[in-house]
Amino acid sequence: MSASNSSHVPLFCQEDIVPDIYVAPPPTLQSEAALAEKLPLMSKICETYISIRVPPDARPCSWSRSGRGYKKVTSWMHGLLFTMSIGALEYLVENLNVAEEVCDKAQLFIFFCSGNPRFSDWHTFRHKTWIESRSTNPEETGVENTTCIISKKKGAIRHTYIMPARTHNSAAAKQLLESLDVFPATLFDARIAERILVLLAAENVGPFTRCNTIRLNPYLSQLFDAGFLALRPLALTTTTTKKPEEEEGPCGHGRREETHRVHFSVHWMPQTSSSPNDLVGMPCRHDIKTMLYASREYSRSKNELCEFDAVTNKPILDGHECFVEHRWYGDAEDMYVLLAFRWSVTLAMCLAGGIGLGEEEVFTDYAYSGDEEEEVEEE
Repeated sequence: MSASNSSHVPLFCQEDIVPDIYVAPPPTLQSEAALAEKLPLMSKICETYISIRVPPDARPCSWSRSGRGYKKVTSWMHGLLFTMSIGALEYLVENLNVAEEVCDKAQLFIFFCSGNPRFSDWHTFRHKTWIESRSTNPEETGVENTTCIISKKKGAIRHTYIMPARTHNSAAAKQLLESLDVFPATLFDARIAERILVLLAAENVGPFTRCNTIRLNPYLSQLFDAGFLALRPLALTTTTTKKPEEEEGPCGHGRREETHRVHFSVHWMPQTSSSPNDLVGMPCRHDIKTMLYASREYSRSKNELCEFDAVTNKPILDGHECFVEHRWYGDAEDMYVLLAFRWSVTLAMCLAGGIGLGEEEVFTDYAYSGDEEEEVEEE
C-alpha cells in the first residue's frame, strides 16, 4: 500500500470501534458454555465426514493412518471447528463438500499459518526458496533500540511478524496459500477473507510492513512465534489532536492529526490435556473440558513463562490490554484483520493440544508409515 493509503477501501465503519468480524473468545473455563453451543452442528459435520470412504489412491495421513477405510476425525479438526462461529459451522453443514475439504486440510492449515518450523521439513511444496535465509544483521531482521508494545521494556526490540514469514515469503508459500483459501472464506465473510488473501499475497508484506509487524522484546517474540503468547484484537479507535500554533496551516487554522489505535488483549495459551495426533470421533462435552484444562506439566511451569511490565513491575496477566498506534486508518484496519486471522490459527492449535509440542511429537500428514491398520467395513 502507498504511504497515503489512497487505494484502501475500508472494510468497517470508522465510527464503529468494534469491527464487524468474528473473534472467538479466549480458551478459559468460562468459554465452555459457548463451545458447547457448537456441538450439534459439529456433530452433523463429523457424522457426515466419518461416512466418507478414503479414496483408493490415498496415502497414509492424519485422518486415514492406513490409507484405506473411512475418514477419521482428529483433534486438529476439533480444534479448528470449535474456533469457528455458529454461522460458519451452519455454512459447513449446508455445504458438506466444503466441510470435507476443511476437515481434510485442518492440520495442514494450522501448521502452515502458525509458521511451525517443522512444516518446511515435510511438506511436498518444499524447495530451496521455501524459507529465506535468516540474517543476523539488525537492519534486516528488524531489531531496533525502541520499546516493547506489551512489556514496555526498552532495548533490542524485534519487529515480530503477525502472520509468519513462511506464509508469504516464497512463490511456493503463496501457491500453497491459494490451495487453502477455503479457510479464510469459512472463518470470515467474503470481504474479510479477500483482504486476508490480498495482504498475504502482497509483495511488500515483510518485517517492516506496518500492518504485519508488532514490536516485542525477544522473549515475547519467541513466545508469540511458538504460540504460547497470542494477541486477540478488541477494537479500533481514532483520536484527533490539534497541533501547536506554530504548526498552523496557511489559512491560520490549527492543524489536526488523527491517530488510529488497534486495541488487543494478551493471552497465555496453555498446553492442554488434548493430544493433537489422536483420533477422537464425535465431539462431546468431555472433549471441551479436555481442550480447556491445562496439562499438569504446564500448570506446574506456567509461572516461568511470565513477563513483567517494566513501568508497574507487575506481571502481565491473561487479558492484559495494549494498543498499537497507526497514522493511517487503513494500516490499523489491516493489522486488526491479520491479528484476527492469527488469533484464529493459534486458538485452533491450542484447542487441538498443539501448543508446545516437541519436534519428536509433531506428526504430519506425511509422517505416517501406514503400519497402523484400520478396520474396513464391507460394502
